[in-house]
Amino acid sequence: MTRGTSAPFKFQDYVVGFRTTLGDLRRAPEELFAKRSFNTGGDSTATVDADYNIESKRLNLNAKWSNQKIDLGAEGNSEDKLTSLSASTNTQLNGNNLNVGAVYDMMKRRMTGTSELEVDDTKVSLEYDNDAKDPVLSVSHKLDDKNTVEPTISLKSGDMTYGWTRKINGGELNTRLHPG
Repeated sequence: MTRGTSAPFKFQDYVVGFRTTLGDLRRAPEELFAKRSFNTGGDSTATVDADYNIESKRLNLNAKWSNQKIDLGAEGNSEDKLTSLSASTNTQLNGNNLNVGAVYDMMKRRMTGTSELEVDDTKVSLEYDNDAKDPVLSVSHKLDDKNTVEPTISLKSGDMTYGWTRKINGGELNTRLHPG
């Protein structure tokens, strides 16, 4: 079995390097990469991450911008141009964590969105994508340090799944029951 390896180097404000197949280091690298993060003013930062595949001559680019309230992202490549856009936010709602995010896949014309509210030992999530048009509501409630119950319901079909997680000796046992 061959594994890939990467060799990153710090050069001024950049991380640059190459990736190659382990065990075949005599060949030229398969990919070159570069990454840079920088402050864009105040509490906001931007990160640009680029990979270039030598064989396919394809450049992949991933850009992210974030501040304390919102994260924005864009991905693309030299073949398809802009491939996806994303946005997410994490805020406090009456002292509880609220996360909302969405990703739009330009190639598949598919939008997926999630929202998640955490209140004490309970987490309520709602997921939606415009392909399935089936919102899925999930609840995760921690009963104690070892047990968590996790029911899920499809709001379109009404199908339910009952989940239970039990922590055992440093591991976990996950069970799911799909009635019907």
